[in-house]
Amino acid sequence: MTTSAILFGVITVAFAVYLGVLPILMARQAEKRRNQDHDAVELRARYQLLLESIQDLDFDYDMGKVSDDVYAEQRKMLIGRSVSALMHLDQAEAHLHEMDDEIEDAIAARRERPAKGKDSNIENQIAARRSKVVL
Repeated sequence: MTTSAILFGVITVAFAVYLGVLPILMARQAEKRRNQDHDAVELRARYQLLLESIQDLDFDYDMGKVSDDVYAEQRKMLIGRSVSALMHLDQAEAHLHEMDDEIEDAIAARRERPAKGKDSNIENQIAARRSKVVL
């Protein structure tokens, strides 16, 4: 066997492996995106639950069901947790907005590129007809 035949075989095998692994990698990216969306929804629900817990604690304190010491300790803990949840939620939503911006940029870049093949012929025909139309 010649060196070029061996090199061609190695390149062919590497390309076949790449094509085999590509769907797995794409599926992982899609799963990661779904998980990030789910995480943001989960964090938002957790934050709302913590706010409701603070309101319930305030109500119980006003009704005299909770002592001053317990109220202060519980309120401090719930506020700390809600701040943490809000910070994580902001980070998750910021990442989602970045991904949305990347998608929008890709769409805009695609729309700016001229059409190729059959589409370019159709676009040229549409442009020609529009230029013939007199208003």
